[in-house]
Amino acid sequence: MENETRPRGPRRVAALVRRAVRPFQRIWPRLPEAMLGIAAVGIVAFAALTHSAGVAERASRLVTGNRYLAFADGMLNPFRGTHLLVESGLPIYDLKLSPESIAGLEHSAERAREVGVMSEGLRDWVPGTFIAEGTRYRVDVRLRGDLPPHWEGAKKSYRIKFDSQKLDDNGTTIEEDIYFHGRRQINLIIPIDRDYAVSPFVADLMADEGLVAPRGQFVVLRINGRLQGLYYEVEQFDKPLMAAYDRPETTIFGQNGRAQHFEQYTSLGTGVASDARFDMGSVRETVDPAYDLGMPLVALLNAHERQPSPATFRRARAALDWDKYLAFRAVTTLLNTNHVRFGSDNLKLYFDASRGLLEPVPWDAHLVRMPVEPGTIDFWNEKGPDALQRSTLEDPALRLERNRLLWKWVGDGGASLMRRYDAIHDRIRLLAWADVLGSLGQGYKMDVLRRDLKHNVERVHKVLGLSSANLVYRQLGPDLAAIDVSTLNFSGMHLRTLTFHDSTTAPEGSPIAVTDSPTLTLRFAGRYLLVEDVNEDGAIDPGEPVVAHAVAADGRVTFAVDRWILPEVAYKGEVIGARYWEFMDTLQGRRHYLVRGHLAPAERDPLVTPLPALDVAAVNAVTGAPMVGAVVDPSDPPPVDGTVGIVAYDASDPFDPEARFMTREAFLARHPQFRPLAGDPGAVTLGGSAVITRTVIVPEGSRLVIQPGADITLAPATSVLMYGGLEAVGTPEQRIRIHGDGSGRPWDVFAVVRPPRPVELRHTDISDGGQGQVNGMLFTGGFAVHNGDLTLVDARFTDMQSEDAINIKNGHLQMVESLVARTASDGIDVDFGTGEIRDSLFEDITGDGIDFSGSTVTVTRTRVARAGDKCISVGEASTPTIVNNVLMGCNIGLSTKDLSDPRVAYNTFVGNRLALEAKRKKAMFGGGAGTFVNNVFAENGVMLEEDYFSRGQVQVRHALTDAEIARCATCRVVDAVPFRDAANGDWRLAPEALRRLDVGTEAVEWAVDAAGAASGPGVYSLAGAVGQAGAPR
Repeated sequence: MENETRPRGPRRVAALVRRAVRPFQRIWPRLPEAMLGIAAVGIVAFAALTHSAGVAERASRLVTGNRYLAFADGMLNPFRGTHLLVESGLPIYDLKLSPESIAGLEHSAERAREVGVMSEGLRDWVPGTFIAEGTRYRVDVRLRGDLPPHWEGAKKSYRIKFDSQKLDDNGTTIEEDIYFHGRRQINLIIPIDRDYAVSPFVADLMADEGLVAPRGQFVVLRINGRLQGLYYEVEQFDKPLMAAYDRPETTIFGQNGRAQHFEQYTSLGTGVASDARFDMGSVRETVDPAYDLGMPLVALLNAHERQPSPATFRRARAALDWDKYLAFRAVTTLLNTNHVRFGSDNLKLYFDASRGLLEPVPWDAHLVRMPVEPGTIDFWNEKGPDALQRSTLEDPALRLERNRLLWKWVGDGGASLMRRYDAIHDRIRLLAWADVLGSLGQGYKMDVLRRDLKHNVERVHKVLGLSSANLVYRQLGPDLAAIDVSTLNFSGMHLRTLTFHDSTTAPEGSPIAVTDSPTLTLRFAGRYLLVEDVNEDGAIDPGEPVVAHAVAADGRVTFAVDRWILPEVAYKGEVIGARYWEFMDTLQGRRHYLVRGHLAPAERDPLVTPLPALDVAAVNAVTGAPMVGAVVDPSDPPPVDGTVGIVAYDASDPFDPEARFMTREAFLARHPQFRPLAGDPGAVTLGGSAVITRTVIVPEGSRLVIQPGADITLAPATSVLMYGGLEAVGTPEQRIRIHGDGSGRPWDVFAVVRPPRPVELRHTDISDGGQGQVNGMLFTGGFAVHNGDLTLVDARFTDMQSEDAINIKNGHLQMVESLVARTASDGIDVDFGTGEIRDSLFEDITGDGIDFSGSTVTVTRTRVARAGDKCISVGEASTPTIVNNVLMGCNIGLSTKDLSDPRVAYNTFVGNRLALEAKRKKAMFGGGAGTFVNNVFAENGVMLEEDYFSRGQVQVRHALTDAEIARCATCRVVDAVPFRDAANGDWRLAPEALRRLDVGTEAVEWAVDAAGAASGPGVYSLAGAVGQAGAPR
């Protein structure tokens, strides 16, 4: 049998392909040729990808967005041609090591693997030969780096020390120290340990700031001819480093292994005291010491780390070249790294004996992406700041210095800084991607680092560039105001000037523009003073610093403030974005000032105080960008960046919320004109003649009882606010009088809030009241009861200057035989109340006689005369019952509006411009309605007006009237309504005339329930009733 010859080489491959595709040939007869073509294309693509620098450069950037594809791509690195590295133009170093030397290095690595860290005792030196630029050097070599990435893989980090060299001196062999480019020792470090371009970028940046930055460059290393790939070469701390910067050849300090910093990475961890690294016995001089002058300075730094205090911080600062320290910390802030904190072996300190100062040496700075919140740039992903960092950041002025250094780098948005970084990054990125022994995906890792740096740079620019602050103006009195300035940004601000405008120079449309009202027109005059309110008590105290003086001129007062207002910080820690961070949280920087001078109109409106218009001249404390004043409008989105938001309000009204909770004893001590009430352990009393010249707040545990015959004078703008209730019960012979001081200026309010029992006034006269705000509550009634019940019997309210002479909110009213007269606005306003008004008189009222909002009140046998607006106003879904009253001489007799539906019977409407009105006043409601039965209308100008929303909802029946009323088929129209004696004010109907006219009526049960029996319109038949509404008064 003849042996079959087996195909070899390419023929064998082709045969295998034909056999593999044979099942598919019926579908695609030329599939074998296609598969061979695809394979050929793949081989060409692989060759191009691994050998063409241009193709490789493009390919390296195709997968930068996906780490897994980048790592898969990195698996091709061993196949890539060495020419990408060898022909890169970087320096190429050849290291020749004997087998014994290689074994010695591997032995060091093996022992380090056993414990997890390479301590000093494991770092054995081995001899070798170093070749660069054709020159051979005799060297000693050892592994470098404490942690496994430096020595556990095929690619290791090395330290190379250049020994003395044998030289031929004219035939004589001599031995001299020959350094490599002036360097006695160099380190060849795997690039990933120095975050690739980050370390040379930092060294370059710090060298520009005058720091002693170790010189470094990227190189290619071969060991015994085998390519090791890309390395970062950096000189070791040594005297040549200092000489290169023309600095004294002294020493560089660091913390040594006695603190066992890296023992934490071993299987059993460390057993050394946590502050051992701050002991002088743990200090290492990494350069041969010339003398010990620097040791006392390091001791000052250690002392501050052990026990931080203002005193130790001052001494630590004195030991440092502070400008260079801040520049170094500005870089670590930008990188968001805590890898070079004091106490680690990465913070190196150079001692300059010529100046007696220490300064940091940039070394081993890593890059970490900043979180996007909160509003700070000072983060630590582990262990927090060292004491020196923390003290620096907690000092606003020192933090400002650091921030200005950062702005110098990022002020253009970081463009120039990134160009500087990219010059290094772009030079080595392709080489890192193609590194034959490097970790997978190094190009991807470099791109991530670049994105992180760009993010940090842009975030620092954004945070420092934000310009935002608030200014709150509070009017404390006619000649005193408080100004609270707070910075809302990380950078703070420089407040240069404050300008106040009165009514003559206020911007157009300002609330204080000149008007005819003396209470709304503000004019500056005289001298003004600006003082810093250090203790924030709202008073100018002795010793508080004067900020500026000013004199009013041309309607303006301008203060040259010239103050830096910088934020405070608080050290915190929390999880941000699924990672725990510690950070210096930014808090507002606040300053409090007081202005003394003429700041209010000569006459004060109790509810509306014209406030000065303010202009602010300020800049961002770091960037110098201007910040303009912007009045905050609550209805608009608030301006933020580039502005100082201005809010102004009147705070001159009494405000003492703690007074509500005072004990009776404390209250009596503060207000000696009051006395304890015998027999009542909680009550206080006031009697005789009393003058109250300042606002009194009676606490909730003390009811005020006013004695019969008491005569109480209230000074202008004075209030009495009672939380515990009020009882003012006089007698017909000893009436109680509460009044003003005769100056014509009203007092503010006499008010009761949330009384535990009904407020009672009998035989009491109240006059001259105004309105005001006390403890944050607005009282529109000169006499007011909020959230409580009120009983008024034979009470008289006259000459009240308030919006409402009487105002009751959310309570029950019982008003009997009382008088309200000569008011500046409304007589009584009942808001969301119930109750009864009967046998009372309202006359000469400027506004509404009686005003209901959301209330259900019965009004009977009452006369309302000569009200400038409405005799009775019924609004906001009120449902009162109004029976047997006279409404006369008003602009409008009765107005029903906003879903109100009053029941009105047996009333006389006489001499009003408009008798009845129905309308919608507020868009949130509907129109007005009402039922009017058995009423009398005489001498009214217009009988009924209804708006679009109310049309047809007013029902008038069985009225006796001298004019037609729309839609009233049962009304009796006469030429003249027969009253008993109209000339003398008796508006009751004459009985004989009623019989002659044959007026029809309608039985109205709710009217009888409200006011007793009534036999016909205008007939008041309640025998013996005091002050019948139709009878003369």
